[in-house]
Amino acid sequence: MSQHLYGTQAMHALVRQKVVSHLRANPSLILHFAAAGDSHLSAEEYLQEMAKNKTWGDEITLAAMAEAYRCSIFVLSCITPVSSTQRRYITSIYPDGAQGPHYGFYYVQNSRHYMPLYF
Repeated sequence: MSQHLYGTQAMHALVRQKVVSHLRANPSLILHFAAAGDSHLSAEEYLQEMAKNKTWGDEITLAAMAEAYRCSIFVLSCITPVSSTQRRYITSIYPDGAQGPHYGFYYVQNSRHYMPLYF
């Protein structure tokens, strides 16, 4: 996202810090996903992990990033649809009140790693 927002990867630490700060200020974004125990992280453990350099982001951090930067993010996936009527290969994340321009096109690889796309 640093590349999309600032035109350089050099701002990666700032983007990560802003996303983690946004999640700390808005704990409801992670409370539904973080459940301590049974090998799951608590909300605080999750935030500590996400604050570390080289930790891969996930859907929660992408949503927080879209909100923190007031931008839209599009995620392209090659996951096979569940049914023939379900043809969703692009997930759009639009935070409330996001203004253009819309940043960030990403490809999700193996349902785990988000790679930026450049057009």
